[in-house]
Amino acid sequence: MIGNSFDAYQILFPGPLGWELWLLKNGEAKLLSSESTGGSDSFDPSVQGKLVLAQATTQQIALPLVSSASDPESLVQAARLHVEKQGSEFDEEGIMVEQIRGSSQKTVARVDAPLSKLNEDAPVDQTPDLIVAAPTLMPLKEDSIAIWVELGNVVVAFEKGGSVIYYDKLSCTGHELAKEVYRIMIQLEGDGLIESPKVLSLWGVPGEFFEDKLQLEVEVEPRPAPTRIPKEPGQHPSWFREREDQNSKSARKKRQLQIMLIVFGVLAFSFSVFFLTRYFQVRTLKAEIAALRPQVERIEGIQSRWNEVSTGVDPDSSFLEVWMNIFSLESIASVKIERMRISRAEIELMGNAEEASQALEFIEELSTSDMFQGYAWEFHPPNIAAGGAATFEIKGGK
Repeated sequence: MIGNSFDAYQILFPGPLGWELWLLKNGEAKLLSSESTGGSDSFDPSVQGKLVLAQATTQQIALPLVSSASDPESLVQAARLHVEKQGSEFDEEGIMVEQIRGSSQKTVARVDAPLSKLNEDAPVDQTPDLIVAAPTLMPLKEDSIAIWVELGNVVVAFEKGGSVIYYDKLSCTGHELAKEVYRIMIQLEGDGLIESPKVLSLWGVPGEFFEDKLQLEVEVEPRPAPTRIPKEPGQHPSWFREREDQNSKSARKKRQLQIMLIVFGVLAFSFSVFFLTRYFQVRTLKAEIAALRPQVERIEGIQSRWNEVSTGVDPDSSFLEVWMNIFSLESIASVKIERMRISRAEIELMGNAEEASQALEFIEELSTSDMFQGYAWEFHPPNIAAGGAATFEIKGGK
């Protein structure tokens, strides 16, 4: 994941309140400007280095993907179909796919999907060389959770095995913030994407809300510099593709003008030279058509590739969707889930509540919810301890 130590990168990164401009050279990071020094959301043309735009977390979403794709191209196609199924607000053509682990039979990947509605205009004057999700640039510790502030929003990222597994913007505040992080951690553990994290890194965020809820070693420290440079290719959101198209059109117009000048010059020659010129023009046109043909074939082949990658985006295997439905129940706030297991055909939950009535309310809402009509539920009355606390277990199968 780390770029060549001899490369130089200008990194436009979302800071706590505004944009920061960093220079990463020879493995060392230097802050060139920020909101506190009057910095703006643009690169410095006087500084040499590859231009890297770190997309803010609020401008995209991380989608876990399990696919049986046998090669990188098929994995990208599976990811695009996976993003397209989530809804039209995502720019499936601009995604970035990073393989987390697995083999050709079962690949686990993280898909960075730009939000179309927040990427209509380019955030910088110069076209960047590389666009990546901001959390993927952060030097997360091994098997850790990191929380920091990004453009006024609190964000979280999870690390496992040297890769960023998942990231998201947090919507809660205060004590509820720790509960939200806990729910995401439980889901990622239930899906097998992470195992019990070892440390919680808080970069410029108070730590009094987290230690009791997450039961992790908490390290409060300043936010580190963005030093991880992912390998290309990066994201290609709509505004970036439009700029590339404009540059390509400008180059084509220049070539066409040159060709026209050549053609007019050739027409001044003899009739035989005219036919020879036409011959080369036809060859050039065929070459341009041949260059465009792979893109046409890719579009025509999307429907046939669906059958090959459908197992990777089967809605029945979307454990994340089941998890989100469970934690959208109103009574979930009154219970604590100690163990969760979700498979294609079964849901098993074990938890506790301060009062038996809270446990019964959760069991009742879960077993009668329209979102889980296809499950047959089995459960016993909660076990009530001497102090009134209750433990429960419920299992549902298709």
